[in-house]
Amino acid sequence: MLAEVPATVTWTVSSDCEPDVTCSATFTVEDATPIMLTCPPDQTEVACQDQAMIDQEFNDWLGDAMYTGGCIGMLSNDAGAPPDACGGTATVTFTVTSDCEPDVTCTATFTVEDATPVMLTCPPDQMEVACQDQATIDQRFNDWVGDAMFSGGCNAMITNDAGSPPDACGGTTTVTFTVSSDCESDVTCTANFIVEDPDPVMLSCPSDRTEVACQDQATINQEFNDWLGDAMFTGGCNAMITNSGGAPPDACGGTTSVTWTVSSDCEPDNLHRIVHGGDTRCSDVDLSSRSNGNSLSGSSDDRSGI
Repeated sequence: MLAEVPATVTWTVSSDCEPDVTCSATFTVEDATPIMLTCPPDQTEVACQDQAMIDQEFNDWLGDAMYTGGCIGMLSNDAGAPPDACGGTATVTFTVTSDCEPDVTCTATFTVEDATPVMLTCPPDQMEVACQDQATIDQRFNDWVGDAMFSGGCNAMITNDAGSPPDACGGTTTVTFTVSSDCESDVTCTANFIVEDPDPVMLSCPSDRTEVACQDQATINQEFNDWLGDAMFTGGCNAMITNSGGAPPDACGGTTSVTWTVSSDCEPDNLHRIVHGGDTRCSDVDLSSRSNGNSLSGSSDDRSGI
């Protein structure tokens, strides 16, 4: 700053007939008012605004710098681009130049908060027991898909690639969940929805049975009906056993071939049974009676088609 330096001038009049006569006066230029520069206060903007809004807020903030004083003073700044809307800081130096003193500067920062990172939580793998109906499996699957959760991100959205639910008779659907956000790469996780395979049907036919001749018909009928009830099975889904029954053999001799069938909602192939149309059959099991000491033999278990 240039200091005030008064200029004092003495005027003198010289004459032949008297001593010099003098007078003095000063010429002063006032000191320039010192520059007083005020930066805008540091400003922080929340995350997840759009970039156009951040740009506008930044430019308005730059205009908040003020100064007083100086001689023909000019205010400038070194601001570059505004921070990214997803987070960042711009540090700006403001400068006032004046004819009567060195440059005066101040510095301030404009900050955009970092977006909160996406935290994606997949539903845990889910196991469903076999032999539920398909509508129940579908509902449980859809409920499970909806259990995925996330937090954070900017304008984030969750999607998944879930296709059809598994078959009620057993299977697995693997689902990838994806969160897309304006401020980071997609975040993914993967989970499985599993329906257990049902136990396969195991059908045991009663062994061939031969009754001696000359029993009364009521006894043969009872033995025959008891024998029908000896067929057993395990496994399957909502399985039911039926048989082709028919009339018992005549007490005087004859053979009845019976086919037992287990119908199940979910039936995989098995080498120990005949599978046709979802039915499991053991066929051509005979109940024979004897006449005159001669055996009326029946056929063995039918394994054709295996």
